[in-house]
Amino acid sequence: MEFVLTGIDAAMRAMRNIDAKVTDENIKPEAARALQPVLETARRIAPVDRGEFRDSLAISDTVSDGLTRDGRGAMYFGPLEGQAFHGWFVELGTVHMAAQPTIVPAFEQHRDEIVDILGKGAGRLILSAN
Repeated sequence: MEFVLTGIDAAMRAMRNIDAKVTDENIKPEAARALQPVLETARRIAPVDRGEFRDSLAISDTVSDGLTRDGRGAMYFGPLEGQAFHGWFVELGTVHMAAQPTIVPAFEQHRDEIVDILGKGAGRLILSAN
């Protein structure tokens, strides 16, 4: 009985190519695409007084003043900084006001879809590496 393993060099080259293709910058558009249904649902179910909270909801790769979260490929979803600060009080409630969750329920509603979209996007990036 003889056992021969071939293709290790090619597999290692492919792995290096994947590392070059699946970067934080390349995955950000996939993350934004995955969060789009969440944004649409959150805007639809947001409580509206003047509409500031609803209108401030956004997807961004920056937190404030152009700073990225942890300097990596993270994406931010929620009220943009400097807009509708009271949105967090609406979402979480206060001692004087009951919570009216918007962001968490929208995210929960689309959890499986987010994973699916991100997985397919990462898969496309991986396949394009080889």
